[in-house]
Amino acid sequence: MKKVNKLIEELKVLLKENPNALFYLDELTRSCSENANSDNQLTENNSDTANESNKEFFYIYSDGGCRGNPGPGAYGFVIKDHQKNLVKEDSGYFPNSTNNKMEMMACIKGLDYLSKNFDLSKLNVTLISDSQYLLKGMKEWMIGWKKRGWKKSDKKEPENLNLWKQLDQFKTDIKTVEYEWVKGHSGHAENERCDELVNICLDQHE
Repeated sequence: MKKVNKLIEELKVLLKENPNALFYLDELTRSCSENANSDNQLTENNSDTANESNKEFFYIYSDGGCRGNPGPGAYGFVIKDHQKNLVKEDSGYFPNSTNNKMEMMACIKGLDYLSKNFDLSKLNVTLISDSQYLLKGMKEWMIGWKKRGWKKSDKKEPENLNLWKQLDQFKTDIKTVEYEWVKGHSGHAENERCDELVNICLDQHE
């Protein structure tokens, strides 16, 4: 832009004997300046829009388990944003539970945290777990259960129905939900951290 301005000043010197030429040169200079400012503003706005959009993506890593099944149980979850920065991690203890309940509770507590701090209708959430029970239930089984009035194909209620209904409500409220299964104890950093949170919580209550 500095080179352009220099050329314009040199042209003004050459055209100083022609007032009309100088007028149109000034108009051209003003127009170029306004367009440059407009382009810069558009770039900034596009960048802001992209940043706002990225803020709406979260990853929830969850795990749960019991010592004895049923037995004393705990859950753990880790939430990260679109840049994989830590947003929240937490755990909780139940004196008598099951592995499946704790897997579900870990996910529920993670989703509950997001619901209290963000507008779920604008969020894109990926749920990552080593529990096929949790992920298949949310992705596949609940669809059939709901069509049958929350009954399985054998006309019996699914186990842990109250927890499934909580998960279903979160799923309904969130803009988009994706699912990712990871193998437990395979070195996946966030899954290992969730497992660690579960065991720390259980150790504290022994």
